[in-house]
Amino acid sequence: MGKRKGGSRVGNDSQRSHRTSGVSGRMDASNGSGVPRAGICWHSNFAGAGTGYGVQTAQVARQIKATGRKITLSNNYGTQGFVTEWEGIEVLPTGFHQYSADVIGAHVQYVADRTKTPTALITLFDVWAYGEAKFDAAKVVASWVPIDHTPAPPTVLDWCRRDKVLPIAMAKFGAKMLDQAGIDNRYIPHGVNTKTFKPGATVDGQTGRQMLNLPDDAFVVGIVAANKGTAPMRKAWGENFLALGQFMAKHDDVFVYLHTEKRGAHGGADLTKLAAACGMPEERIIWTDQWAYYAGLPAFVLAGLMNALDVNLAASRGEGFGVPVIEAAACGVPSIVSNFTAQPELVEGFGYLVSVQPDWDVAQNSWFCTPLVHSIVEQLEDAYGTAKDVDRKVAARAHAETYDERVVFNKFWVPVLAEIDELMSA
Repeated sequence: MGKRKGGSRVGNDSQRSHRTSGVSGRMDASNGSGVPRAGICWHSNFAGAGTGYGVQTAQVARQIKATGRKITLSNNYGTQGFVTEWEGIEVLPTGFHQYSADVIGAHVQYVADRTKTPTALITLFDVWAYGEAKFDAAKVVASWVPIDHTPAPPTVLDWCRRDKVLPIAMAKFGAKMLDQAGIDNRYIPHGVNTKTFKPGATVDGQTGRQMLNLPDDAFVVGIVAANKGTAPMRKAWGENFLALGQFMAKHDDVFVYLHTEKRGAHGGADLTKLAAACGMPEERIIWTDQWAYYAGLPAFVLAGLMNALDVNLAASRGEGFGVPVIEAAACGVPSIVSNFTAQPELVEGFGYLVSVQPDWDVAQNSWFCTPLVHSIVEQLEDAYGTAKDVDRKVAARAHAETYDERVVFNKFWVPVLAEIDELMSA
């Protein structure tokens, strides 16, 4: 599976040859070709959590369940010490290892025994976290893998070359990195709920600007990103804040909405001090309600808030995908991103690209990037004059619709799940 290309396994053509009929209704015990359907043990963030991986888990798990296929969720974040359920799907707790590598094998065995169904494992997380995990109970491990460096880090490639592993790139960039390493892979992008994230979304009749008490004629820049980690600071808070300080000094109608934790409670930076050091006027910064952020804001609220933005600023050091960029696009809001890794493909035809320079990541033995401050300022200036253009907003929405969660499931997940069935039956 994870071996070099040209083997006898089911290849990428399966993503085009399988048909999606039957997805909307429940299926029988086979996948339509007479091959028994495998059960799924899905290991990632809790589906009820508002994290990027939690949102993707919820989207895919809900649709897998709707087909009648057996699925169980194995958490590496969000629950500990008890078995529960989410939308009728059994949820197994996190382990004691930081990323729950200590319980994955036991969870797969438990699911197979309880459901009396051959069970494949699907992981959605950084695969370097599972280097020592034992998977004796899993015949197939399909890893939906983020690749946010160039080239793909050695530990990622080592994982993807394992005999049991079927690598699934979540971005075209990631697929390219695996291709260059000679590793057979599949491509399934992350999805977005375009019925929730849409232009004009409101919350209980209030617009995002009304909720944030923002002037209608203000130019609003938003950042929707996790404040985690400082070595490296992957979201490039310093570079983005320096650029915003310069941009805000030139335009007194610019406001910044920061949808994040601001004090560094998750191992990040104290962003209030950083904003002051970068000259961002405090009176024109709006922080998301910190308790609500901690408790978890529903998707429809985030959609309403995103509609308050004129442009989404997301110039980071590297992205495996970048869910907030496609959520913003679904709301008709263009993004400013680094011209690196997965980011450009998410804004093709409507976004703004920031120039970068290479930044060696010692921990991963590969390259991140540093977005250049002067280039961020240039793209903010460009957006100041063009982000509100109707054609640009329409293009953003149209691009996001190609990532709609239902489109992604039918076009990409259905054939890959059928391939997993074949591999489990081989």
